[in-house]
Amino acid sequence: AGAARAAVARTDRVACRYVRREMRSLSAEDRDAYLDAMREIYELSDAAGRARYGANFRSGAYFTAKHASADFCFHGNRAFLTTHPAFTLQVETMLLRINASAPSVYWDFMADHQYGGRWYLDSPMYRPDWFGTLDNGAEDGYRIRGRFRDVKVARDLRTNDSEWTMHSPYGFVSN
Repeated sequence: AGAARAAVARTDRVACRYVRREMRSLSAEDRDAYLDAMREIYELSDAAGRARYGANFRSGAYFTAKHASADFCFHGNRAFLTTHPAFTLQVETMLLRINASAPSVYWDFMADHQYGGRWYLDSPMYRPDWFGTLDNGAEDGYRIRGRFRDVKVARDLRTNDSEWTMHSPYGFVSN
């Protein structure tokens, strides 16, 4: 029959490069991997996340407080071009800790200009199976519909202040 083949061991260095893809260009499987990992970040406390994903885990509450903090000033200044990408890299690191196959993404919000004044109704970004709806009324406590419906609002734990972010009176993320 055939001759036996010898196994060959080889050690090489491999470079892994992540290329960000626009949300709308993702397959449904890749989009779900990203959004499910994002939801996990927002559902877990720092302690629960560290127990599950290791000592360097940071929760959605951590990232929300950091992003909204006057101490870091991620928006509206000359440091934006360097600080915001560093912040985004931290979030992506957590997403990959949760799901190593989750893609790196960006949102080209200028693409939503095609929807005019109906952007919050017609953009796929605000579908229930993506980030959730924005046309939420009082009849439903202004709560978004979709995969992030039960995500709680992060608060500044030092002051229990949630005034810096939109929230429902019940503590859920809202429009």
